[in-house]
Amino acid sequence: MIYNNKSVERKVNLAIRLLQDKDYPLLLANSSERSIAHRLAYYLENEFKGYNVDCEYNRNEQKPKMLMRRWGKNNKFRIKKDVYPDIIVHKRGNNENNLLVIEIKKTSNKSQKERDFDLLKLKAYMHKGDDYQYKYGMFIDFFVKEDFKKPPTKKFLKDFREINFVSKYFGKI
Repeated sequence: MIYNNKSVERKVNLAIRLLQDKDYPLLLANSSERSIAHRLAYYLENEFKGYNVDCEYNRNEQKPKMLMRRWGKNNKFRIKKDVYPDIIVHKRGNNENNLLVIEIKKTSNKSQKERDFDLLKLKAYMHKGDDYQYKYGMFIDFFVKEDFKKPPTKKFLKDFREINFVSKYFGKI
């Protein structure tokens, strides 16, 4: 199947709704990001038939997954480290079918530095000149504790740009 912006967003939205409906105790209890990512990946598996959905997948074929990028004015920002994306939708064994990479946070984590770094990683995973070249990237910020019913804040990326369009479930993102 060929996926476009709207079909990917629709599938992710459905998985998020299922997580919020069926696994709300994780959000209410402010459980770890890993446990939330795992359940989201579980629901994504049903949406992306023919693809593998993995959490913290740290392989680039047979080697560790690593980002080596310079960004910003005068290449000021640099990433060179082993990385573990929270969730990826891909076909294992090569980098030819890397569809979606997701980083998540919880609103209880107040670190803007961590959010900025996750967005930088998403852009690096999507960079056309590098190994991974994911078609889409998404940052999802889940509300937790008493606010767990609120729709998460999302940034949906393609070609390094945030895609802004109206979603029936989330409103403008």
